[in-house]
Amino acid sequence: MASNTRIISGSISPKATTVTDSATAIPSAGNLGGRRTMLVQNRGSASMFVGGSAVTASTGVEMASGDEKEFQLSDTVTLYGITASGTSDVRTLEGY
Repeated sequence: MASNTRIISGSISPKATTVTDSATAIPSAGNLGGRRTMLVQNRGSASMFVGGSAVTASTGVEMASGDEKEFQLSDTVTLYGITASGTSDVRTLEGY
């Protein structure tokens, strides 16, 4: 059976982002240079939806309140989030 373990040999960068009902870059403070992986956690009370810069609540991948997902994304890729209404508290850990 293949292992899902990811080895992070460089740095880990935690960030907080408030996602709104407009597409919001995650993390909003910019990407960690050399990033290989990013853990995203929705700590808000409402669902948020993730995707590219044109993400909408109808087209994005849903992350319900309390969900966390790991994305394998280079630092040249920006993930965006949006809520159907209101805001959501989102936490990220980026690693390389």
